[in-house]
Amino acid sequence: MEWMKAIIVFIAVYAVLTFGYLMYRYFFSVIHSVIELSHHVKRKKTIFTPKVSIIIPCYNEEPQDLEKCIVSAVIILTQIKRL
Repeated sequence: MEWMKAIIVFIAVYAVLTFGYLMYRYFFSVIHSVIELSHHVKRKKTIFTPKVSIIIPCYNEEPQDLEKCIVSAVIILTQIKRL
């Protein structure tokens, strides 16, 4: 019977600690999201920075062809930004 009481006490302590840990995580995640939101509202983005990179491999290409390729990539990125 003593071992049964020990198991019940262990489960109760485990449940309390687990619940406390989950509440701690929830509380600080809410605080973090509120702080991040307030920082995001205060900051105004003026420069468009894409979240993708375009890699254009070239070797001994004509400068005009490379310029056309870069201009085309910029046009595509600005069209994607509008979506």
